[in-house]
Amino acid sequence: TSDIHQTEILTKWGSAYDLAVSNLHNGDWVQYNRIDLGDGASEVIIRASSTISGGRLEFREDTLEGRLLASVTLPNTGGEECFQNLYAKTDPSLTGIRKLFLIYYGTDNTCRVNWFLFH
Repeated sequence: TSDIHQTEILTKWGSAYDLAVSNLHNGDWVQYNRIDLGDGASEVIIRASSTISGGRLEFREDTLEGRLLASVTLPNTGGEECFQNLYAKTDPSLTGIRKLFLIYYGTDNTCRVNWFLFH
């Protein structure tokens, strides 16, 4: 399981109450039941931090073993509060409201996910 952790960096809205999924261990996942992809998305932006290089985040459709929609290798962002936007191509034929799984693979407690956006 993962935890929700308050980030300490001010967001673009001036609030210090931004949340991130943290305490991730290899194979941890988060299920999102109603992600609206509208007429399709060609890319996903994932705002994440990592204290080491080489972890991976994946989005899968419907189940943990479902079709791989996007994958990004995590760089060392310089610290757990140093979030970066990471980009991954997606299949634009994926449309409508979907159940998606975000899965983390890598060393325990080295990655945090602040948000993601399909567009």
